[in-house]
Amino acid sequence: MGMLYMNKRILLICLASLFLLPWIGPTLSMSDKIFYEIRIPRVLIGIAVGALLGLTGYLYQLIFRNPLATPYTLGVASAASLGAVVSIGFFPMIIPSVGGIIGALFVCLIFVTIFKSQYLADRVILFGVVLGLFLSSLTVVIQYIVSGSEVFRIVHWLLGSLQVTSYSLVFLIFLVLFVLLCLALRFSTELSLIAMGDEYAKSKGVESESINWLFFIAVSIAIGLCVSFFGPIGFVGLAVPFMARGISPFNFNNQIIWSVVLGAVFLGWSDALGRVITYPLEVPAGVVTAIFGAPIVAYSLLMQKS
Repeated sequence: MGMLYMNKRILLICLASLFLLPWIGPTLSMSDKIFYEIRIPRVLIGIAVGALLGLTGYLYQLIFRNPLATPYTLGVASAASLGAVVSIGFFPMIIPSVGGIIGALFVCLIFVTIFKSQYLADRVILFGVVLGLFLSSLTVVIQYIVSGSEVFRIVHWLLGSLQVTSYSLVFLIFLVLFVLLCLALRFSTELSLIAMGDEYAKSKGVESESINWLFFIAVSIAIGLCVSFFGPIGFVGLAVPFMARGISPFNFNNQIIWSVVLGAVFLGWSDALGRVITYPLEVPAGVVTAIFGAPIVAYSLLMQKS
């Protein structure tokens, strides 16, 4: 009962903190138009993207049964980044988001083609790590080839930022989040069995390989969408699942919800801090999440008993 009460109190604090975000940062000289057309959409984007990154990170770790499995270790984010960088460097008529989504879909096609006949989680992870390193090296090569002005755009984009804002984009990210959350809750029982092992899940009548591929593709598309618009914002999908499991260690449904809530709080406040800690300069959200996310992951790993 005490743990349940504490969880509800933490949830209320998290949700209440989100309402403070629009007023974090310089506001004295802001007109109402700037506040409602720039600041509010940006806060909503931070909440939606953070929630989506937290959820996708949790689902990746669940289906691969590895606490370090994220889109950044599996190469999906690297592919989306490469696609966006190619658009910036060589095809300026194509917006980076289109190139990013194409890159993420291309990697999904590679994984399905290679591992469709035999899905082995450990082998998929190792292949993803190697593929991610290869794609990251191609991104560095492109930075070396393109002109100086394009290098600045690429580097700024690779830091991860929430400066691209519009209410239509807010609606799109929340729609993707809603669909993926409903999908996760619908299959939460099957996912909890898969987390105990594919053989155990099959013994209970769960088609583990089909569900693994379903969530791998759905999560990869969602990650490709986030990366293509906002750049690679790291450590949200890695640190948030650790915190979610710490708050609710034995309930998969609660862990899913906590991944969404904590992801929204983590990225929302990281973006807010980035606006104020070096004002009038702005620290990209991806830099702030790395600064705070790395110690959280390290501490969680050290505190684990096994």
